[in-house]
Amino acid sequence: MGSRQRSELRDEIRDAGQAPVVIVSPDIRRDPEGFLRRLCAAIGLAYDPAMLGQPAGGHAQDGVWAPHWQASVHRPTGFAGP
Repeated sequence: MGSRQRSELRDEIRDAGQAPVVIVSPDIRRDPEGFLRRLCAAIGLAYDPAMLGQPAGGHAQDGVWAPHWQASVHRPTGFAGP
């Protein structure tokens, strides 16, 4: 997402009377559980420990291109360090 699109989205959220939430990747990677707990609280979702990981491998919805484009997405099972 480009700067202009981010700015427009932020303005739309503010115009709707809400506070935009910004996620900076080093923050979530430094403390995934703490960050996700704070994020969930900020946006009104229940935190679930399952948010911290996923089984390795693909999904049926990945499509035929997955072996070529998504191999690095299929390997990890959690967050990488900063």
